[in-house]
Amino acid sequence: MAHVQFVRIKKLQGDGILLAAAKHNLREIQKELGADSHIDPARIADNIVLQAPKVASEVVSNANQLLESANLKRPLRRDHVRALEIVASLPARTRIDPKTLLSGRF
Repeated sequence: MAHVQFVRIKKLQGDGILLAAAKHNLREIQKELGADSHIDPARIADNIVLQAPKVASEVVSNANQLLESANLKRPLRRDHVRALEIVASLPARTRIDPKTLLSGRF
């Protein structure tokens, strides 16, 4: 069985943070893709989103719908957590084909 190389979990708090994180993760921020960027545009196709909208604005819309359906006491605390961002990476030499992660058969 393959082991995860690393896992990072980050709390997303504050107004606008969910949209900013979704834009970053979905590579919608053009200035991050330039020549001086830390993101290699040639490798963006290697990123796999297992289950989520393909556009940042839809991520925020889904989160707002879930928040409304939860019937939480209003107003929310100023420091409430909007979402958890979880990133996992497999070792470079893993035998798992990342495309099979989408099917659930790994």
